[in-house]
Amino acid sequence: MGRGREENIGKASTKTENIMEDLIKEGFKLIGVANVPNHNSFMDTLSKHGLRRWRAAYGHRPAVLDEAWRQIKSEARKRNMQLKHFFWAMHFMKTYQSEDNLSNTMNTTPKTFREKAKTIIKLLKREMPGVVSQPFFILTSILAPSNVHSNLKQILWRNRNAECDRREIFKISVDCVDFPMEEPGGKSKSRKKETPIIFKRLKNGKLSLVDPKWYSKKFNGAGLKWEIGVALFSDHIVWVRGPYPCGEYGHDLIIFRETGGLKEALVDAREMAIGDGTYKDFTISQKGDGNYEWRHAKNRFRARQESVNGRIKIFNCFNVRWRHSHELHKSAMHAALYLTQVSMDYDSLMAPVEKV
Repeated sequence: MGRGREENIGKASTKTENIMEDLIKEGFKLIGVANVPNHNSFMDTLSKHGLRRWRAAYGHRPAVLDEAWRQIKSEARKRNMQLKHFFWAMHFMKTYQSEDNLSNTMNTTPKTFREKAKTIIKLLKREMPGVVSQPFFILTSILAPSNVHSNLKQILWRNRNAECDRREIFKISVDCVDFPMEEPGGKSKSRKKETPIIFKRLKNGKLSLVDPKWYSKKFNGAGLKWEIGVALFSDHIVWVRGPYPCGEYGHDLIIFRETGGLKEALVDAREMAIGDGTYKDFTISQKGDGNYEWRHAKNRFRARQESVNGRIKIFNCFNVRWRHSHELHKSAMHAALYLTQVSMDYDSLMAPVEKV
C-alpha cells in the first residue's frame, strides 16, 4: 500500500514538471525565444541565464506564475482567456511599455491586448478578497477559529497569528509606500484658480505644475500611497489599504489613524506594531526605542517589510509614472500583492529571529 502511494506521488510530480515545462515554453515563445535555456538547471528547470530572461519578461519565477494561473484558470476559460493572455498581463505589469509596443511584441492589436490584459489582472485581484478594512477585520475575528489559518495565500488579518504565540503583543510591521503616477486631468483643467501651485523641475530644466493633492516629495511629482502590513513571525502580508493621493495624505499617520484603519484594528486586538520614525503613536514601536537586542530585532523586522515592498516593485508599472486609471492601479496592486504572497512560499523572507 505504501509502495502504491509512492508511485502515485511520483506520477503527480512528473505531471507537475510537464505542466511547468509547457508553461515555460509558452512564455518564452511569446517573447521570441525558440530554445528554452535549461542546461545546468538552476531553478524551475531553467538555467541562471534562462531565469534572468524569464524574470525580465514576467517578473516572478515560473513556479509562482504557474500556481497563480492554476488559481484563475477555470474562471479565465469561461471568459475565453488562454495561458498566453495571462502572460500578456504579466508582461504588461513587468515592462509597462506603451500598448503599441506590447501588442507588437505579442503579435496582436492594441485594443485586444488591452482588454485581455485588464481582464486577467482583475481575475488575479479576485484571488485577494481579504483586502483588510475594519468590517472585514471584525468578521474574520469573530467567525474564524483562533487555531485555524486557512487561505494563507490571501491577504487576511488573522494570518498575523500564524507561527507565533497568540499572546504576543507585537505581531506586524507597517509601512506606507508611494508610487508615481501621471497627474490626473492633464495640465491644469481640473485645478481651481485659488488652489496653491507647486512647481517641479523636469530633467530638461523646465518647470511643470503639480496639483498639491497628488504631490509626493519622494519623487517630486504626483503619486499614490499604499499602507502595507506584514506579519513578524511568518511570511504573510496581513494588511493593505489604498490608494490614497500622496499630497492629501502626505503623512503616513493620517492613513494609520483613519476610521476603520490599522490603529483601530490594533487597539481592538490589544496589540502593537513596528514602524519607522514617521509613526509617532503609542501603538507603534519606532526605530531607536528599547535596548540593543530589541533595536536589532526591529531592524530585521523592518528589513522584512522593505523586502515585501521590493517584491511588489518587481513590476515596473510601480516604478514609473502610472498612466492608466486609478481603478486599474488598484487591481494591478492587488494582483501584485497576491503574486508576492505566493512567491513567499518559494522564496521566503529573512528569518524574523537571527539564528545562532
